[in-house]
Amino acid sequence: MRIKVADFVFEIANRYSYCEQFVSEYITAEEPDCYIEVAPEVLNKRKAKLAPNYPIHYVEFLEIYRMICDYIVAHGGILMHGAVIEFESCAYMFTAPSGTGKTTHIRQWKELYGDKVRVINGDKPLIRYENGEFIAYGTPWCGKEHYNVNTKAPLKAIVLLSRGEENSIETINPEKFNEFLLKQVYLPKSREGILNVLDFADRLFSAVPLYSLKCNISTDAARVACEKIKSLEA
Repeated sequence: MRIKVADFVFEIANRYSYCEQFVSEYITAEEPDCYIEVAPEVLNKRKAKLAPNYPIHYVEFLEIYRMICDYIVAHGGILMHGAVIEFESCAYMFTAPSGTGKTTHIRQWKELYGDKVRVINGDKPLIRYENGEFIAYGTPWCGKEHYNVNTKAPLKAIVLLSRGEENSIETINPEKFNEFLLKQVYLPKSREGILNVLDFADRLFSAVPLYSLKCNISTDAARVACEKIKSLEA
């Protein structure tokens, strides 16, 4: 099975068919850049150590993505925990600790703006730097709602979500939120990989505007966010 993710082609020797259920939109016949196979001993070790309650096929699915991410980190990219939408040909990322309401918020955008909004990825998008700009990519690894589209768009804003009774948004300094932002980024095990991620993240958070959005569960939260972001883009 060959899939194209973030403009790289991966040949995957998966042992379980579970993976194939979610990658059909990413299947390609192009020549592979990388070969991926999760060895049985690695798979069993990961299941025993990190996810004893997960089915073995799901652990393989996650391990495949970890190996894809390691490859992309080595070739100029990162995985960041967040939901990314495409609106008017631009990508906007919403990040927060799990359970804060990222999925609720992107649904607000869909409800308010309809077909103008596509969810590129609901949980684990990839980001690369290409031709002078940061690009957000859809992937099949996208959270329990399986919100994803096999597409890419230039990343124009990263929004930190928190709950609030009233909707308000402000620009923020990356230095103030570096600790939180780095917790949302996948870090590989190797020293070289970690350094690559930290360097990429530093450039990303310095170049892409950052916002802090306090929001409730009304569609007005999406309107407030959209109007602020678009006004500063103009």
